[in-house]
Amino acid sequence: MMLRGEIMQVVGAVAAGLGQGACGHIFPMSAFALPQLMSGEDGQITLSSHQGSLFASTFAIGSITGALLGGYQSDKIGRRLSMILDCCMYVTAFLLQFSAPNYELLMLGRWLAGHSAGSNLVSAPIFISETSHPNIRGTTGNFIMVFYTFGFSSSMFLGAALSWRYVCLFLNITPALSLLLLLFLKETPTWLVNHGKEEEAFKSLLFYRGDPEVARSELKRIQTNIKETQKNSDLPEVSWWEKWKQKTKRMKEKSFFKPFLTLNLMLNIGLEWAGFPALAFYTHTVLRKVHVPMDPYWTAAFISLYRMIVTISLSFILMKVPRRSMYLGSGCLVALALIIQGTYAMFGSFIPPHIASYTSYLPLAAIILQYTGFGLGYGPIVFILQGELLPSDMRSFGSCALGVIDNVFLFASVESAPYIMDSFGIGQTFLLYASICIGNLILCYFLIPETKGLSLEDIEDHYNGKMKEPEITITDSTQKISQANK
Repeated sequence: MMLRGEIMQVVGAVAAGLGQGACGHIFPMSAFALPQLMSGEDGQITLSSHQGSLFASTFAIGSITGALLGGYQSDKIGRRLSMILDCCMYVTAFLLQFSAPNYELLMLGRWLAGHSAGSNLVSAPIFISETSHPNIRGTTGNFIMVFYTFGFSSSMFLGAALSWRYVCLFLNITPALSLLLLLFLKETPTWLVNHGKEEEAFKSLLFYRGDPEVARSELKRIQTNIKETQKNSDLPEVSWWEKWKQKTKRMKEKSFFKPFLTLNLMLNIGLEWAGFPALAFYTHTVLRKVHVPMDPYWTAAFISLYRMIVTISLSFILMKVPRRSMYLGSGCLVALALIIQGTYAMFGSFIPPHIASYTSYLPLAAIILQYTGFGLGYGPIVFILQGELLPSDMRSFGSCALGVIDNVFLFASVESAPYIMDSFGIGQTFLLYASICIGNLILCYFLIPETKGLSLEDIEDHYNGKMKEPEITITDSTQKISQANK
């Protein structure tokens, strides 16, 4: 039976996850909206091929501006208020696209949707990591990907059944629910301590833990850790230039740049160049090129449904198993799937016709295997670690920088995918993605630490080179603190 504090941690993770569910709605929109917009089926707007390409990639441009502003607003107004603002912008963006009478307003709505998604991806993982206890953070941290895949899948199904404009109208439900839940939650204790609000931080910890003794102990640990990281920080009265120099100096310290580079590798290389953007933005094109003998719209919808089911069903496993091992093992499944797709696309034409009728489903099976690896940990663990590895004083800045760089890589991956497939062929394209995935796994083998069961402060100690035995132990039955080192 869950205690009250655990329930509130889960509710907080659901509220933050729903924000990324809205992002999941936006991501595949070009896959089902562009065929209607480019064929004139919409009745109001008809796009050229160039305008269609801009419509798809404007999401990434908006995500860059969102990540830049999201890091600032997350630090200045708090993680919770930042996500509330994102939800309001989500709703505005969907309504703009639903009612857009011309290309300009359509693109404005598309940009604002991307902006909201980029900003939300900065605050949501931080909010979850800073409100969740290490005992359940493996589960709550996975809510980002669970709700993202739910949003992606529901958007694809709606797109297969309805006009894209009505899809935009229905998609408002997700950010509205996120907004409603956030109104009843509290700000994260780490942000409150960072801004000198210790009394509110204690109330926040009591809200999310449900036990005064646990709340006091965690507050003391957060205060100690923040004081340690702020020892050499400049006074608030100094100029913005001096603050920027201090931030630049902090970026060069091992406790920041090592986890930051690791996360960049996992996110910007391991995910964005492992075939996932190509499948998400050009699902129907890929299915046609590999000659899957099924309707591409409904096939894409059921693939997204499978990914959602896998991600949700496997999310509970992440609480029990070591994250590092799970990431590497699931990455091997992704690499294997990409090799199968690439090899079949290159040599499938040589298969005798009486056998080809059976093997024609092999690319679909490989795509399903790729998404199995994704849901097993290759995707969710990246976002869990984003909220865990970065030091508390640089968490918003680091997430902001990650978001900007990620969307630059996403833009490059989305824009280049059609040209790579047309120039080299679908088989060579997926083998290229497979080689990139394997290279990422080799590097991650040496770089990723195991974080299961560790507090955020323990993880910072690891990168500061002063890892020690945990100061507290929490029994499963009472959730009480015992000072183990005293």
